[in-house]
Amino acid sequence: MTEQTQVTNQPQKSGGGSNRMLIIGGLVGLAVVAILVIGAIFLLPRLFGSDENAIASVMPPETSILVELNALNLASEDASRVARAFEDAFDAADVEFDGDDPASALEELDDQLDEEIGMTITDDILPWIGPNLGIGLVELDAEALDGNEVPKIVFAATIRDTELADNFIEDLIDAIEDESDNRVDEVEHGGALVFEIDSDFEDEQFAFGRSQEIFFIASNIDTLEEAIDAQNGDNLADVAEYQDTIADLPGDRAVTFYMSGESIQDLAKAAEDSNEFEGFDSDIIEDLGFIGLGMAATVVPEGIRFDFVGNYESLTEEQQEMLDAQTDDIQTPEFLPESTFVFLVGQRLDLAWQTGLDSLEASGVSEDDFDEAMDAFDDMFGFNPSDDLIPLLNGEYSLAVVDSDEGLIAEEFETDLGVVIMMGASDNEAMVELAEDFTDGLEDQDLNVDDSGDDELTIYEVEDPNGEMIGAYGVSEDYLVAATSGETLENLFAGEANLADSDKFQNVWDAFPRGTVPVMYMDIDGLLAALEDADSSVEDVMDVNPVYAFAMGTNYDDTTTQSTMIFFIAGE
Repeated sequence: MTEQTQVTNQPQKSGGGSNRMLIIGGLVGLAVVAILVIGAIFLLPRLFGSDENAIASVMPPETSILVELNALNLASEDASRVARAFEDAFDAADVEFDGDDPASALEELDDQLDEEIGMTITDDILPWIGPNLGIGLVELDAEALDGNEVPKIVFAATIRDTELADNFIEDLIDAIEDESDNRVDEVEHGGALVFEIDSDFEDEQFAFGRSQEIFFIASNIDTLEEAIDAQNGDNLADVAEYQDTIADLPGDRAVTFYMSGESIQDLAKAAEDSNEFEGFDSDIIEDLGFIGLGMAATVVPEGIRFDFVGNYESLTEEQQEMLDAQTDDIQTPEFLPESTFVFLVGQRLDLAWQTGLDSLEASGVSEDDFDEAMDAFDDMFGFNPSDDLIPLLNGEYSLAVVDSDEGLIAEEFETDLGVVIMMGASDNEAMVELAEDFTDGLEDQDLNVDDSGDDELTIYEVEDPNGEMIGAYGVSEDYLVAATSGETLENLFAGEANLADSDKFQNVWDAFPRGTVPVMYMDIDGLLAALEDADSSVEDVMDVNPVYAFAMGTNYDDTTTQSTMIFFIAGE
């Protein structure tokens, strides 16, 4: 190990060749544990526990992005079950994976590292590394990154055995000096002895070392010293914006992602300045008033859960009105068939449309072009959708893919699939008038329209000049509806078994936090079974796919919106 020296020459920004790869191979070994191998967590003793702020509390307060792994929250029977469930999928992809012994996935990586630097993750890292690992990007500067400047990155990991960690550091120093032309210099800072790689190339001047019970790797010594200062003083965990953003994430999450509001705005501004996104206006992002963006991945009894949190300074009056209209008391599943494979639902299409128009205007889309398109529709079908139809759609709306052997999709692809659209409306008489105008417009286009129905529902079936079914639409007391066939529309109001009464549908939403507003549901098993009729290769997917359902919902308060997604996984 060499003594500290001063580098007087101006370092070049970029290095290359095998030396750099050898250095990175040794240093990034720790990060690989976090992002490639679940198996490591099964080797961590439960008695050591973990701290959800262990990594944030050693990151500088101006950290723009943080990704953290809490491995102990993966050391559960639920995680083991999920791992076993994907064994067949890995086998089909020719990837060796043992759900009962995930750590075996380290063998190939160990062999590569052993050959390159004479060290392995299993023997040299796992015996001392703790359950918390994370990577932070300090002070995101998109312009500097675009100029190929070295970003300020910090990797941190908790330590269970400081003596073994120090032995690893000594071995790593020897490996770097033996396998490259670079020296490793000692630097003392904040009571810690850390190390800097002395290289002529700026992007090879990594720094690493131990400070108390944290192991650090940083892109340079200045960044490492900032992390040690944060460990002993002000840090990201103390920042109110960070605290507010992650407050609604599950406490037992395994992975945490955080991005500061300032960095989101900086990226938006850089995207605008790059001219690669024509018409993009960064003011749209600035007007949202992002304080922070958070994400979490959690293993739950049902499978894998992802949460996304947006934290805002405040919402506009229009945004608040649209959020206030959302409800967990949805109605359209009571009409849809039990064999519904995909279901999307929302409230107040009129407000969503207006928000979309405002976004188009802000992004530079010509209002004249939009008005011209609406006028052309009016000339063809007798009404302007934006002025005459959308303002009436102030109820619940949904889009569904259902089991149906009638209609264009079923006939074209020889599979039992159909589509249903339901749009809640406030004025039945106005909807009937628009439906009649639309019918006249279709007939002017030489299409055939047959209407039928009763007091509850009027259905209009549309055929091409050759008599082939195109689709159907209709009007009920509360809904404007459309589908791939008239029979599908009739079944909506026939009082048969419906989606709302489906055990699978109910069990899916029971897994979400109370008050969650449904957004999307997918019966993946049912959808794949239907697609198998059109494509026999789908059977191969069904044989190895453990995910039988997927759903997404939202929660919100005055300044925070939270989206939750769950992948429901079969297996024991």
